[in-house]
Amino acid sequence: MKGLLIKDFLILKNQGKLLALALLVYSIIAFSSGNADMVTTMLFVVSVIMPVTAIAYDEKSRWERYALATALNRRDLVLSKYLFGGLCIVCGMLLGILFTLAAEKGSAAVLLPRLRMLVVAACVGVVVQSVNLPIVFHFGVEKGRIAMFLVIAGTAALQFYLGQVGIQVSGSLFSNMPLVLYVVIAAVSFGLSIVVSNLIYSKKEF
Repeated sequence: MKGLLIKDFLILKNQGKLLALALLVYSIIAFSSGNADMVTTMLFVVSVIMPVTAIAYDEKSRWERYALATALNRRDLVLSKYLFGGLCIVCGMLLGILFTLAAEKGSAAVLLPRLRMLVVAACVGVVVQSVNLPIVFHFGVEKGRIAMFLVIAGTAALQFYLGQVGIQVSGSLFSNMPLVLYVVIAAVSFGLSIVVSNLIYSKKEF
């Protein structure tokens, strides 16, 4: 498992340099404007797409065929991508916390809501990954991106329809949720997603 994680990080090493450069540019802009939201948003978006990018490299090089010819099994390959995605989100959250502490020189009353927002963003990132990875494992990266777009578009269309019939989905409902509930939802979705992905991957042919 450790070897699989190291492989994914090494594969994305070159992209990491570009992301570090982008982060530097965004950091300069954020520091000059006194707003850390831009950087933290970018960190979590990147964290969510990193596992999919790693899978894309695996598909391009047909890594799965080689891996399954060794002592590795399908569950190892699936779990490694979830662990990789989870580590990316944790790293993004830690970097976001450090950046927030550096950029926001306010009191605890200012910092605590922002730190809470980072934890919420991490939980949302976990849920997005939990939805995205089974789709990618089933359809592949290219078709999976299209399927994920359709899921997002369908969700937006449903919200629009509910608004048309008088059912409003208020953002305050989610912003007022207890933090522990976000963590529970993220943990449950992560666990269920692993089960679904294992079922999909067990029947996949390479």
